[in-house]
Amino acid sequence: MSELDELRGRVSEVETELSRLREEAAVTRTVASMADRDVSEFRGALRAHVGTLNALRETQLEQGQIQAAHGRAIEGIAQAVGGLVVQVETLTAMVARITPPDPSH
Repeated sequence: MSELDELRGRVSEVETELSRLREEAAVTRTVASMADRDVSEFRGALRAHVGTLNALRETQLEQGQIQAAHGRAIEGIAQAVGGLVVQVETLTAMVARITPPDPSH
């Protein structure tokens, strides 16, 4: 085999290898593009989830404030009712002192 034939063989091998590498590069670019699209979609979904969680947090904070206000209102009502009970008991005792007993009972 002459040097020229050997060189032609080596060039042919290099061309074959180059062709294979180009195909692999094309596949790699396609996979990378798909991965980039997937990551982009994931980030969009993540942003949506974070937005939902932030909105939920705001709603829960508002509801907590409303519940606290309701609790304070209920405490005020309970105090008022307690005061009324004392007044009714006082009036009942006063009425009992000034009302003669019913002989039929």
